[in-house]
Amino acid sequence: MRRTEAGLIATHDGKFLVRTDDRPPDQPLRPNRILTLYSPKFEPLKEFPLPSSAPGEYEMWQVYATATRRSIVVEHGVGRGNEVVLLDPARGIDVRWLDPDTLEPKANWAWAGPETPGPGETGLDFSDAGVAATLRRRANLFTGAPGSCEVAVRRIDGPWRSVFRSDGFNCMNAEFVDEDIVVFSHGGEIHLLGIDGRVLLDQRFGKDEFTHEVRPSANGRRFAIAIVTSKGGNALLDIGQHEVFKRIMVFDIPANSWVYTLDSKAAESKYVSDFALSPDGLRLAVMRHGFVDLYELPE
Repeated sequence: MRRTEAGLIATHDGKFLVRTDDRPPDQPLRPNRILTLYSPKFEPLKEFPLPSSAPGEYEMWQVYATATRRSIVVEHGVGRGNEVVLLDPARGIDVRWLDPDTLEPKANWAWAGPETPGPGETGLDFSDAGVAATLRRRANLFTGAPGSCEVAVRRIDGPWRSVFRSDGFNCMNAEFVDEDIVVFSHGGEIHLLGIDGRVLLDQRFGKDEFTHEVRPSANGRRFAIAIVTSKGGNALLDIGQHEVFKRIMVFDIPANSWVYTLDSKAAESKYVSDFALSPDGLRLAVMRHGFVDLYELPE
């Protein structure tokens, strides 16, 4: 898992982070929320206390391992409200980059909320050196303005750069697959973009196909993406369609080409619960029906 709101997250070299929320009864002065780094032998190595909110406030935070696993990112914000939790515009979101071996801070970045870089629903992703924001704007029935998706990127200490914009509200968040490359899917299209604005890939898949999950290799060389289609459904009976797995494709960034395809026939299943690339990008693990299959990929 690259990110989590609870539980654990893998870093690199077999190390992993565990989040604990309960203060031990015999340690009343200990912070309430802590990230603990463990060795592959389950030995505690380092602790990092998470920020705590004031009474009446609602904390929103996530922990990320960047795609390369060279940084841990702690995203922390404070909300307000009861059933509907709103980001407090006066406090925004604080983002910290941590060293995965020492949990020492490497960089900080403050985000003031949806007005930066633009209004709408925003999804964020982080690399070791940058930030990607996916901005979704719903259609406005009063003004007639159509919905849209926009991807903006920036280096931690640099300005925002808009690298992609399209019509339609439904799109997946842009994700980093390397330190300065993001992948972004919109319906049946996939786009590979450099943080400097370079377009590395711009491709549309087949009719009624759309992209789903993206899984990068930790060395930044490759990423795998799932292609699915919708089947069934009955509007008269108010029965929705369901997704059917079609294939997983692996893209090699230095070669700028697809190097492997696993279709549903070869996988002997139309359902895949998850998949991942090995750190070197040379093996593909696919989980289906409670079992994990491992596939060797070409170099």
